[in-house]
Amino acid sequence: MIRKIIYTVLFMIALISLSFAEISQVWRTGQTTTYSAGDDGSLQKGAAWPSPRFTVNGDGTVTDKLTGLIWSQNAGTPTVGACTGGALNWNQALSYVACLNGINYLGHNDWRMPNRKELMSFIDYSRANPALVSEATNTIYFYGISSVSHYWSGSPNTGWGTGGGTAWRLLTSNGMMSAYPMTQPVYTWIVRGTSSVSAGPTISLSPATYNFGLVPVGSISTPKEFQLSNAGTLDLVVSSISTTGPLFSVAPGGSTPCSSLTPTIAPGTNCSLIATFSSTAGGYRSGMMIITSNDPFTPTLIAPLSGSGSYVLSVLKTGTGAGTVSSSPAGISCGSDCTEAYAGGSSVVLTATASFGSVFSGWSGGGCSGTGTCTVALNADTEVTAAFTSAPQTYTLTVSTGTSSTTGSGTVTSVPAGISCPADCVEAYAPNTAVTLTATPDLSSVFTGWVISGGWSSLGGGTCPGTGSCTVSMTSDKTVLAQFARRFVVTSPNGGETMRKGSTFTITWTYDASAGSFVKIELLKGGVLNRTIASSAPIGSGGSGAYTWNIPKNQGTGSNFQIRITSTSNSAFTDTSDGNFSITK
Repeated sequence: MIRKIIYTVLFMIALISLSFAEISQVWRTGQTTTYSAGDDGSLQKGAAWPSPRFTVNGDGTVTDKLTGLIWSQNAGTPTVGACTGGALNWNQALSYVACLNGINYLGHNDWRMPNRKELMSFIDYSRANPALVSEATNTIYFYGISSVSHYWSGSPNTGWGTGGGTAWRLLTSNGMMSAYPMTQPVYTWIVRGTSSVSAGPTISLSPATYNFGLVPVGSISTPKEFQLSNAGTLDLVVSSISTTGPLFSVAPGGSTPCSSLTPTIAPGTNCSLIATFSSTAGGYRSGMMIITSNDPFTPTLIAPLSGSGSYVLSVLKTGTGAGTVSSSPAGISCGSDCTEAYAGGSSVVLTATASFGSVFSGWSGGGCSGTGTCTVALNADTEVTAAFTSAPQTYTLTVSTGTSSTTGSGTVTSVPAGISCPADCVEAYAPNTAVTLTATPDLSSVFTGWVISGGWSSLGGGTCPGTGSCTVSMTSDKTVLAQFARRFVVTSPNGGETMRKGSTFTITWTYDASAGSFVKIELLKGGVLNRTIASSAPIGSGGSGAYTWNIPKNQGTGSNFQIRITSTSNSAFTDTSDGNFSITK
């Protein structure tokens, strides 16, 4: 109870103080319990909270209907791309907001840190842990609050110019706003827009931050107009407008120029300023526009400024050949775009690609040589030359005859000469050469057809139909498979089987139609004939055959047996088991 009384008294003191500044309207504190006559719980003064208080916009933002401010729905200071979030010191928080604006976070580039007054609009003095409006902790509206204990405001307190001062922060547990060292890590909840519940003068600057981008070294940027506005109810008296460092400058100018760098701005009006960035050296530079005024909640407004001094990288192509040069980071695509500005100190990698009929012969300039990639460290305007030389171009034809256990054998030759596979299966040909391939099977095999990979123009499709010659047009590298099949293939036993003497075993095979009508079946042991099983067995039907072998009881045993099958009409048509099988007792 004592803590509630203290909070209420502190808030009443604040109300009394602000009344002397002719405050026109403040919002309610949320306190409804009365601890003494005339306290805030009793009076219930201030602008009433709408119900519901917030509107979810469906784009990652939430509008506060009390203040008109638009907040990020994610209140946890998220990392977004290269913008590293989490708990940050005060200057890091300024850079974080500038980074989000640079990537147009949630479709906007006018995000900022809230001032003290705007953060205080979330306080509900009737609650604790957190002492925030109950709707704010509802994940329908916001998320990430539960894991955050305190938030920075954009309002410095003391000593901010030295980097070791303090700024105002909100403790979510008890709703207290206190000065805190700028060097300490605190979370940041970003906001945009101007509060509609105003008390006294209310300062705002648009844009809230600005990056001048790449500016050639030795040049001054295009002027950027800023609108300095007063959304409050009393005159905004500006006591100073300045920039940090010699590279950034500000002056009255633009569409509605401020009267000076110490203007007085009436309620609901604005004036314009012009800022520039002078690029004196390569690389990224940052600074601030600093505006001090009589705004009681943002007496010092800070707008982060940045820009990069740039150098020009140019690519020149020479030689009798042709090609392109590309870059990483992107910018050079030469070809058509051979010049690009990059921030000073950047490392740019150039890659050369020769056109058809050319070769890349090397780099010069920019500290590069050889034919690999070229890495340029941009510390001045730089020109790099890429040389291309014309050269005969060829495409490679590769022929394969297969390697599986059922693959037959044969040769493939070509016209024009070059392919004589399997002895010579790779050959280079000039573009658009028509190469005719002819397949000739060995006596034990039959040629079954072609398969071609790679774009080609002969006959259309991905294969040459039939078993005749195949003509391939060399419009790219090509691979051709000539398929040969054996006339006879022993399918069982084919290795690994075990059979007992005195039992039966079915021997099976496949065959080509030209293999005749009868076969001889032999048993080999260690590659040597052991016995003839059948001297003239029917070959079978439909391309497959079978024979039931009654294994003699006096058959010898061992583990290195094979079956050999041979056509009785042509001894070249034959096959043997691929592996050994065993006969046991």
